[in-house]
Amino acid sequence: MNHVVESDRTKTVEDLLPDLEHLDADALKPFPFLPIFFQVSGLYEWKMKGTVKPVPYPTRRPLPIPNIPSVDVSPLAISTDEPDELEYNLDTEALALPFFPFKREELRLDTDGRFPQNTVSGTLFTLNRERAHWIASLKKIATNRWKGNIWFKDGQAALLPYTNVDVQAKPVLFGTKTVRIKFYGGGAPSLVRTFSFKSLYHHKVEFEYDVVDGTSAVTTIHTHAHPNRPAGLAAENLSIEKVFQRAGFDVSVSPGSAGLPIAGAGPDHLWTDMEMHDAMQTYWSRFADKPQWAMWVLFAARHQTGSNLGGVMFDDIGPNHRQGTAMFNDSFIANAPAGDANPAAWVNRMKFWTAVHEMGHAFNLAHAWQKHIGAPWGSTWMPLTSDSESRSFMNYPFLVAGGQSAFFSDFDYRFIDEELLFMRHAPARFVQMGNEAWFSNHGLHDEDKDELNGNLHLTVRANRPQTRFEFMEPVTLELKLHNVSNEDLILDQALLTDGAHLMVLVKQPNGNIKRWTPFAHHCHKPGVSILHSDKAIYASLPLFAGGEGWLFSEPGRYEVVCMLEHEGLMVLSSRLPVSVMPPKSYDEQVLAQDYFDDDVARALAFGGTNVLTRANDVLHQLVAKFGTLHAATHAAAALVQPQMMSCALLDVDKKDKLVFKKQKADIKSGFQLTKKSLLKNSAVVAETLGHIRYHETLAAIASDLMLQGDRESAEECRTSLESTLTKRKVAAHVMEKVKSDTRKLFSKHT
Repeated sequence: MNHVVESDRTKTVEDLLPDLEHLDADALKPFPFLPIFFQVSGLYEWKMKGTVKPVPYPTRRPLPIPNIPSVDVSPLAISTDEPDELEYNLDTEALALPFFPFKREELRLDTDGRFPQNTVSGTLFTLNRERAHWIASLKKIATNRWKGNIWFKDGQAALLPYTNVDVQAKPVLFGTKTVRIKFYGGGAPSLVRTFSFKSLYHHKVEFEYDVVDGTSAVTTIHTHAHPNRPAGLAAENLSIEKVFQRAGFDVSVSPGSAGLPIAGAGPDHLWTDMEMHDAMQTYWSRFADKPQWAMWVLFAARHQTGSNLGGVMFDDIGPNHRQGTAMFNDSFIANAPAGDANPAAWVNRMKFWTAVHEMGHAFNLAHAWQKHIGAPWGSTWMPLTSDSESRSFMNYPFLVAGGQSAFFSDFDYRFIDEELLFMRHAPARFVQMGNEAWFSNHGLHDEDKDELNGNLHLTVRANRPQTRFEFMEPVTLELKLHNVSNEDLILDQALLTDGAHLMVLVKQPNGNIKRWTPFAHHCHKPGVSILHSDKAIYASLPLFAGGEGWLFSEPGRYEVVCMLEHEGLMVLSSRLPVSVMPPKSYDEQVLAQDYFDDDVARALAFGGTNVLTRANDVLHQLVAKFGTLHAATHAAAALVQPQMMSCALLDVDKKDKLVFKKQKADIKSGFQLTKKSLLKNSAVVAETLGHIRYHETLAAIASDLMLQGDRESAEECRTSLESTLTKRKVAAHVMEKVKSDTRKLFSKHT
């Protein structure tokens, strides 16, 4: 019988069990093959037919929305079968609002099926434009009936003044399943709406898997292949598609999936974020650089960062984020622990976990331990709880107590409820690929002061008396993390440099709040370091541009605040005011039109480029015409370093074949520009680059000079570096490290 139902579910149910029409999911538990048919959870739709006059309601002030979901189960004078209030016929229903009737509404009911959240949410549209979104928590009061209160509103919330809902579902064997919902409370006349069933899933989404030549893709595993697993875990062949179907998505795999030539990674066969973004635009059959329910997934060998990077949600270029992810098979995820019971199954499981983890980021999910990062200017989504022990795809197995063995012994291959609530019921733009920027509207909330970490003090500052920056000057700040406790602390080595721990928000002159995101997000194997009592560590913060584009492109007053997560608690900096001065001349304004470009930002952020020729042209023009500007100093630093290195560039010959073109270092020209722009007036150079980047830049140039045998010029760079930082009264222990590093550099090349 089960076999028959699997092959022809509808016919078997209609023939054998016609009397189950009015049963709910609880009554169907003895029939494991029936719940999907009778499942009431899913997507429903209402469309207006005809036109009626809207019913007015008294004007009221906006209603406060509570932060924490709660349920109102007070009795209502409404029968189970028929409503006692106003109800429109399906042909003439119109929303009782004073402005305009809505043409279409969607309803997402989530009370049974896989991982039910006991939630209902709705979206109101005019034509295809979303006007308002709401979410309510539910409590069951009868068979297929729930009540609750609306705790979240987004968009034009005043257009939906109600505070409570009464939901009744009708799962039927013949015809269309329906959900009737009564809106009430808030001072408006009650409204009853009947929705028709559309799908078991909340959204459609398409994945496209592309595999680099010589690499394999792990998109399916058997849950019992490795002996380390939960005792009650079902034995099945689990696919990536099935994971996201259980999260509420109607998943399809693009027929355009294909292999990628390894040449896309350049001569070193190591992928950079830019190479992956270029490959996404070239090989993804659905690429459109616009919001859409579609994602590109690349399976490659290794990222240029090295074996510590197992995967990355690399797409934060331009305004449309979260479209592309990549997995790297030749990384730490391919190294099973010594003595593991089934190393091959361990590796496959880690590759599978990595793929789903990075794809989860593309749905705008944060890491499990960074969800409660606070936003000092408020946010839209509800507060979330960070949990470094959660058994979710969004947690790192090696971070939980007991390590990966403890994680997988209790991991059910799922997202936790908070993540499912976000994926299924948050406004679609929060979740949809290519829409809201990475990590926007997820995990952001007003800061709970009790959750601040009192052992660490975080400062964001500029290496100058006043935080004023010239027009076009790349705003580069410095982070200082001070251990103010009486004990030594163990920190993640990448605590100040990894976007997984650090959040930086910029309030612009127009009041908009932008999150600075580096041009690349990396998933690193963790390492630890010790920060001694009353000591500090530092990091450069190239805040001028990132995934959101240029953040300081207009004159005016800005504010910067930084938040750092350590051991589940937040370290919050004070707000730093930053002023950008107006341009000094009309010619600066003209050049700025070419300067504030994504390619120029990348050339500055990555310390130069050999392939973004247009960006280099702009930087050369800036140095030649405006050499006294601070922006020209940054331009020179980005132009010098590529000149000092030999490299091989991928090119196309006359026969349209890919060839490698060698480019020799131009040490003479590079050092001339160094002397003119970086060694001359070095105090100003150190101020605009920041002490950390100034040190890194001159040390890199000195290293290149030593490699080319020009020890005299390298010595000139070293002397200028140490002398300048000493005169600027850099802390003694920092100066000692600078001198130690240069001594090691010179001894290395002797």
